[in-house]
Amino acid sequence: YSVYYFEQFMAPNDNLSLCAIDGVLPTAETIASGVYPLTTEVYVVIRKGQERDSLPYALRDWYMSEEGQNLVRKSGYVPMDDKFITYDI
Repeated sequence: YSVYYFEQFMAPNDNLSLCAIDGVLPTAETIASGVYPLTTEVYVVIRKGQERDSLPYALRDWYMSEEGQNLVRKSGYVPMDDKFITYDI
C-alpha cells in the first residue's frame, strides 16, 4: 500500500498535491525505477537449505509471475520487473 496509490486511485482529491522530492514527483514509473527517493524495498526471505520445490520458493516465484505482479499492482504497490537478487546468508 502506498500514499501514491491512495491519492491517485482510492481517494483522488483535486485539493491535494503530491510533493516532489529533489524535483521528482511520485509516479508509478519513478517509484518503480527508484528515482523517487522515498521508497522502500520489500523482501522475500527463504531459509537456507529449503528444497527448490518447497512452498517458500513457489510463493516467491508466484509473486514474480504476471499474476502475482498484477495482484501487487491491484494492492496499491508498484510492481517490479522479473529480476531479483539472491543472497546466501
